[in-house]
Amino acid sequence: MSSDGIANLDPLATAFVFDAIDLGMQYAELEANGFIPFATILGKDGSKQVWKLFDNSRDDSTVEGGVDLGRQRLREVDETVHCVTLVYDGYFTGDGGRTEAVFVEAYELGRQAGVHMCQRYERHDGGVSLIGNPLLFDDETQPLVPADRSAPELPNLGPRARQFTLDAIERGIEHVEGGAPGFTPFAAILGDDGSSDVWRFADDDDPNFQVGDAVALGRERLLSVDRTSHCVTLVWGSALQDEDNAGVVFAEGYELGRPAGVLLAQQYEWLDHDRVVRIGDPVVLEEPEPLVPADRLGEFDNLDAQSGDFVFETIDLALEHAAESEHGFLPFATVLARDGSKELARLVDDEDNPTIEGGVMLGRQRLREVNGSAHCVTLCWDGYLTLEGRRTDAVFVEGYELGRPVGVLLAQRYERHSGGLDRIDVPVLCEEPEPLVPPKEPR
Repeated sequence: MSSDGIANLDPLATAFVFDAIDLGMQYAELEANGFIPFATILGKDGSKQVWKLFDNSRDDSTVEGGVDLGRQRLREVDETVHCVTLVYDGYFTGDGGRTEAVFVEAYELGRQAGVHMCQRYERHDGGVSLIGNPLLFDDETQPLVPADRSAPELPNLGPRARQFTLDAIERGIEHVEGGAPGFTPFAAILGDDGSSDVWRFADDDDPNFQVGDAVALGRERLLSVDRTSHCVTLVWGSALQDEDNAGVVFAEGYELGRPAGVLLAQQYEWLDHDRVVRIGDPVVLEEPEPLVPADRLGEFDNLDAQSGDFVFETIDLALEHAAESEHGFLPFATVLARDGSKELARLVDDEDNPTIEGGVMLGRQRLREVNGSAHCVTLCWDGYLTLEGRRTDAVFVEGYELGRPVGVLLAQRYERHSGGLDRIDVPVLCEEPEPLVPPKEPR
């Protein structure tokens, strides 16, 4: 049969269905007692997925149960999908004989009906042989994806964040298909404006750096996202213990402002050295604490949103300086202008013998002189904070929005380790000090 002109399928969907038949034949050759049913999904963007359909445990799954599970799961695909197939192994009786066969039900979304096909085959030593071409049983079968289906949901994620988190899992699967079940963890960040970014977490200089270390580093780094972010997802992978050909992609997604996030696990198994098939849909493992705590982006009475973001950006910059020097960095000041431009000035009180205390005093003097073009200023230094009886390193950022009655003094605690430092919780509001830029006296 030609791969052209099957009723209810366009050429793209038709080719996809024949690919599904070929994949079913590969499984039939590998599994003499029949393979576990699977579904294939073709996205409108050309992406492809394979779902293995275990209705019970891996050792106690049935073809009938897997097919029923596939029908349930395919009802939940969204509008980004172009075509789906459901593939299973069985027997065909016709032309006076009974043969083994691979069956494929296919449906192109938006059509009135789907199609039902089969490819007969026979086994012999070392493999299988096709019997004729694929047969078209029916081109008027009921849609696998009904038009009145309800959109699937995930806890604590709206539609945009849900799709973004599922897309991040697909990015993780791509790494697995590249041959790396324990791939370098990464975070995906979705902006309110639809922009996206990816951060990877690795330390090439540390031979003992593990996936767990990178996940911890990712949690630390995600504290630095600002309020222009809509959703963040932290993704990592792992092989399954005692399973040479299977693994899991984990994705922890969080939509900013929600009370909790969601931790998903997508299990897969290797088809060959560079291809994997998914086993079912992502499973919700738990609803963890926010990756970006609400008080990380807390509101302050004397800072508007722009100034608040600027102060938190300065904390991140101060931590970068702290990481570069084991003995503390020299103080610096930053200025946010009303036109959005930013400046940084290092504060050195004595070129031959600079001190933190002298730099802070110099900063206070300098900031008294800024003019009305400034919107917000900060003064930053390194030091120690004792909280609840525990003394830790900390960066201090004193921020002031011009025209407000007082400013804010925040401390971000941290602890050093080989190769860098880790944040300790979120910034602490120490006090609301006098303005860094006092009102100018009228002349």
